[in-house]
Amino acid sequence: MDDLSKVVGASLSVSKNTATAGFVVLLIAVIAFIFKRLVLHPLSSHPGPLIGRLTSLYNTYHALKKDQARNLHQLHEKYGPIVRYGPNHVSIRSAEGVKMLYTNSRYTRKADNYLAFPRNPEKASLFSSINKQVHARKRRILRQGFSDSALKTAGVTINKHVATLCQCLEFLDNDTQEGYVLSGREPSNSEQWSKPKNFSEWINRFTFDVSSDLSFSKSFDMMRYAGNRHIIKILHETLWADNVTGSSLTLLHTLRLKWLLFSHHVRSTVTFDSFIEKAADERVSKLSDSKKDFMFWLTGAVDPVTGDTFTMEELVEEAILLITAGSDTSSTAISSTIYYLLHSPDKLARLQAEVRSVFSSVDQIEFCTELQACTYLRACINEGLRLSPPAGSVLHRQVEPGGVQVGDTFYPEGVNIGVPVFSIHHDKEYFPDPFLFQPERWIVGETLADGTIITPDFLKYSSAAFMAFSAGTRGCIGKPLAYLQISILFATLMFKYDMRLCQQSWVNGTCSGQGPDPSKEYELVDMFIIAGHVESVYDAATGKWTTPTFVESPFLSIHGLAPGLHYGVCPHELRSTSIDANSVAGQQVFEGLQARRDQAGEISIFRPDANAARMRRSAAFVSMPEVPEDIFLEAVHLAVRKNAEYVCPHDVKGSLYIRPFQFGSSAQIGLDPPEEFLFCVFVQPHIAFHGHGAIKALVLDDFDRAATRGSGAVKVGGNYAPVMRWTSEARKEGYNVLLHLDSQTQTEIDEFSTSGFIGIGRNGGETSLVIADSKAAIESITADSAAKVADSLGWRVEKRTVRFDELSNFTEVLAAGTAAGLVSVSCVHRKSTNETFNFVPEGPAYEELWGSLKSIQNGTAMDSFGWRHSLRE
Repeated sequence: MDDLSKVVGASLSVSKNTATAGFVVLLIAVIAFIFKRLVLHPLSSHPGPLIGRLTSLYNTYHALKKDQARNLHQLHEKYGPIVRYGPNHVSIRSAEGVKMLYTNSRYTRKADNYLAFPRNPEKASLFSSINKQVHARKRRILRQGFSDSALKTAGVTINKHVATLCQCLEFLDNDTQEGYVLSGREPSNSEQWSKPKNFSEWINRFTFDVSSDLSFSKSFDMMRYAGNRHIIKILHETLWADNVTGSSLTLLHTLRLKWLLFSHHVRSTVTFDSFIEKAADERVSKLSDSKKDFMFWLTGAVDPVTGDTFTMEELVEEAILLITAGSDTSSTAISSTIYYLLHSPDKLARLQAEVRSVFSSVDQIEFCTELQACTYLRACINEGLRLSPPAGSVLHRQVEPGGVQVGDTFYPEGVNIGVPVFSIHHDKEYFPDPFLFQPERWIVGETLADGTIITPDFLKYSSAAFMAFSAGTRGCIGKPLAYLQISILFATLMFKYDMRLCQQSWVNGTCSGQGPDPSKEYELVDMFIIAGHVESVYDAATGKWTTPTFVESPFLSIHGLAPGLHYGVCPHELRSTSIDANSVAGQQVFEGLQARRDQAGEISIFRPDANAARMRRSAAFVSMPEVPEDIFLEAVHLAVRKNAEYVCPHDVKGSLYIRPFQFGSSAQIGLDPPEEFLFCVFVQPHIAFHGHGAIKALVLDDFDRAATRGSGAVKVGGNYAPVMRWTSEARKEGYNVLLHLDSQTQTEIDEFSTSGFIGIGRNGGETSLVIADSKAAIESITADSAAKVADSLGWRVEKRTVRFDELSNFTEVLAAGTAAGLVSVSCVHRKSTNETFNFVPEGPAYEELWGSLKSIQNGTAMDSFGWRHSLRE
């Protein structure tokens, strides 16, 4: 037995020693790995982020985030013109880099990153071909599809689709809320501005229709019909997955992890490729017709050197490239340039003047000498491409045998090297005031905002750093077509329409939040994401709220049986009953307030203490624990502080809307009190809810929003959701809001559907302000603020019951709410009695009252009330 113990003991000892030895070996290997990459590597002297110098996963991480271009720019601003952002990756921000790595292509070839793109590496397209000889052959054949005669034919096709786009902009409404919007009108035909148009979405559809028609003489018809629009999303998913894979080729591509980690996107790629392959097959089978599209030119094209032609598989690969490059990159270029023009009315006016002086009819805008002579038009296009290059990250190259000398630094064979397009386009060495939209920088003799005069030498110097179409023999072969398409489209739009940017565009994702002037920078990533939100949890067992914490996500993790998602009986069901509303009004309450910047850039929050008090009253009404004021204020300040980059600049007519809300979050079905409650604060950039200008109101006779003894006076979702149907119907008839009357007699005013009611009267030199007081209406903080300001102006202020027939006594009527601010109401109409009451739209009382209150909110006037709470550090 003792011998057995000795044997077992010896075995355990050996196992322990083996584990220790293994750990030591692993530790030595890790240290050696780090030492090799940081000290012994040929690139060890180059500055860059530590993680990036150790692993390519640093670049993969930013590819996943879709911010590679901006991250590289930040790295160059920190480390200088040369940055090592991967173990074997170097980014060089200089015109010398452009010259030595792209223009003089004998020193480099396309890097292995491009192996991630083709379906079959043996049949890579012009874009993804790594072998120089294969690329040269393909380029010689493809060049025949971009001859002058081919471009002239393409111009006719482009004109056709531009006309379709104009018809859609004039007659069709938006069917999506993404992107940014503009309003337009034909200067010669109408003084009325159109409804907002989601321009980025329309341009996505336009470029797909053009590229498909140019390729197959068959448009995908995305502008007119929704059937194929899903292809746009599929393409974006495909390009993103390919980019992520290319950023870490060994891990994701060579080891086939792409198929594991991005199975959905791989399926998207297959779907997209199959879609294009089917279109190509159909077109090739009908080549006997006379339609001169890319398939026509390329099926008959012969390499003048080798005599080769494209195989069917090669034709499909090039078709995929033509559709991708002709749609996605072109839409980015067009949308961004239009966006900058709309933010620069003086530049827009100059461009319109040029186009309207060159052409006397829209029919003259085509592939012609006059179009090419529009110098300011070309300058605007170049400036848009500079600020928002469709491919903004590094265009990867691999150093060939013999190495390459860039400036004072020699790079040996095998180094992955390149120029960061977005960053060099924003380098003040080449482009003064790089974040300003100044088309003048592309015209000799013009003067920039900082006084720089554009000389021929300076333009040549700047142009050497312009990489929107890459450079050298690997430069974009479709460059002439891209300029033609954008030029025809812009010239037509400038000739036909006046345009202006809708205020809400700042909200819908166009703000990147990362440039010196975020309100004027077009976002290259087509989504809007706030930094995150704040959460605090109430535990019924302890009776305490947790310290508010910031969550870096716009999503909540809650159980499907959380009471806040159920028991939302509409308050109108309480009418004429004595049922206690506490049990049925819904286990959730919410608030709304705003943060703004003053002229110095400081952020303040307007009356958060008042919102905290109102939310406590609402919570108590629906049997929820009240959020203490200190927890409420801490959470609101934390949410704003973490999302400070999204607070509109002072000169932008907007704010950061703050949405605190609370709901029962524990999983249960019964009506027993929940064991847990969640308090959250979300934010979102915001403009005036009703836009700008006076609005029209319609009395809602067919529905009672709130019962006299119901929950109308508390902010719960049940007060708003049932009215959405009626609001939608009213808007179709030209009304902006509804006016609610009391449910018992229908003779007294409760409130507007979105705001409190304020009536203003003038009697001689006296101005009176009346706030409708109703037990079925929410206590409006904005109306209360307006009343206090009115009192300070010497007006007579009342808060009382307002009869509907008193409307005739008011000269002006205002709607007051957090989202709306103060909005002038031009008329109130009641169908049941066929009565219409008209008021002075945006009259003198409105101008004085709203101007005074807005000045306090914006920090341009003294806040004697103590309403503005400076953002806590």
